[in-house]
Amino acid sequence: MKHNFKFKLTSLINWKHYFYFILVYLAIIVGLTAFFRYFFILDSNYISEFKDHSVQNVLAILYHNILNFLQYIFFAPLMPILFFLDCITTSWAINVSILNKGILPSLMKLFPHGFIEIPNFCLYVYISYLLMKEFYSNIKNKNHSFFQSIVRYKKLLVSNFILIIVAAVIEGLIT
Repeated sequence: MKHNFKFKLTSLINWKHYFYFILVYLAIIVGLTAFFRYFFILDSNYISEFKDHSVQNVLAILYHNILNFLQYIFFAPLMPILFFLDCITTSWAINVSILNKGILPSLMKLFPHGFIEIPNFCLYVYISYLLMKEFYSNIKNKNHSFFQSIVRYKKLLVSNFILIIVAAVIEGLIT
């Protein structure tokens, strides 16, 4: 049974494409952050503050990350728009943090939970991309259910959800 589980996961995801997707995502984030850094001048009133470590902060992070996750899964046909907006907002937030706190403090704040959150985010965005492709290729097939497509990825999506919780705890209580 364990072998079948691995086979099913391997057959659902092209891990080489997923790895390339992570690299492309990181390149986009770095590129957009550099673009914002050098082409937008912020006045001194635009300040970012690092949040205090608290359970309330964990719950707020968890809420927003779960909403983001659910958007990508249930609105997969809109995946390019969601991805574009996420890249813009993430890069802008990193830019503002670097401007206010400096590069090293910003990276130190990003990396502990980012080691879990970035690959996890990229995995559910990649799954959303696959769902989007399937949705548009089956748009004329009335026997095909979008929710059946989602169910095929349920084990990966459950692990995504668990990693969202772990990353939120690390982000809210440690970093």
